[in-house]
Amino acid sequence: MVGTVSLLARRYVGCTVYEVHWTSDASGNASDWLDIQGVLDHAVTVPDSVAAPTTLYDITLKDRQGVDHLSALLANRSATAVEVVDLYRASAAADRHEEVWVRCPSLFAVAAAGNVKKGLCVFYALAR
Repeated sequence: MVGTVSLLARRYVGCTVYEVHWTSDASGNASDWLDIQGVLDHAVTVPDSVAAPTTLYDITLKDRQGVDHLSALLANRSATAVEVVDLYRASAAADRHEEVWVRCPSLFAVAAAGNVKKGLCVFYALAR
């Protein structure tokens, strides 16, 4: 693993909020295996106000086979703005969207954030 990543889970009725705080290493990366589970409804990315990441940094959440649960929906994050992203993938049928289910530990990773930069990624998972 590179950089530092910490997870705080807050459970509510029908929803779990996962706060992932990260600090990149000298290469601009941070990663660790996290136990985030449920139907991911949306995510909020918050760049640090002092050690802001480089513009267009990326966040992924991959399974053990290397498949990004988020299908690159958290690519190209802003270095200055708080961003909210609905986590629904387009399905083969153009008029439908698929829910993002996560049922196993996953590799949370930040890439291209810059040398020792910080941020927060908050996932909202619905209980189903």
